[in-house]
Amino acid sequence: METYGAYVASLVSGTQNLSQGAELIVRPGTPPEPLEIMLRSDGGSVAGTIDESAEVADGAGVVLAPLAGGEARLAEISQRNFAFNDLAPGDYRVYLFKDVENIEYRNPEVLRGFKGGQSVHVTAGGTTTVTLKAVAQ
Repeated sequence: METYGAYVASLVSGTQNLSQGAELIVRPGTPPEPLEIMLRSDGGSVAGTIDESAEVADGAGVVLAPLAGGEARLAEISQRNFAFNDLAPGDYRVYLFKDVENIEYRNPEVLRGFKGGQSVHVTAGGTTTVTLKAVAQ
């Protein structure tokens, strides 16, 4: 979900907190509870560099995956640098892939199977820096 300068702080329908993994179930003939979305604009950032020792070629990509669940994001690499902005505070893992087109990176189960990557903690309004030294395997 693109939020343009903000992140989703909570997503609630009735008593179900969808931002914490609850599922929205819509039963036939019964309208669902209203969906309440709270956006915040104090997101953090991850700014990174890819170490000279790591292989980077066409097709390489950097993926940021929230450890608490949620959708992973892909960053473009420009001169061995990358950035992720407007992130909800929390813990993430950053992966460098040789050929990101052939990785099902939006699937958390697939990402859990990879070794490598680096853990980062994002704070509201803060910037976390990271240097990636190896390709995830």
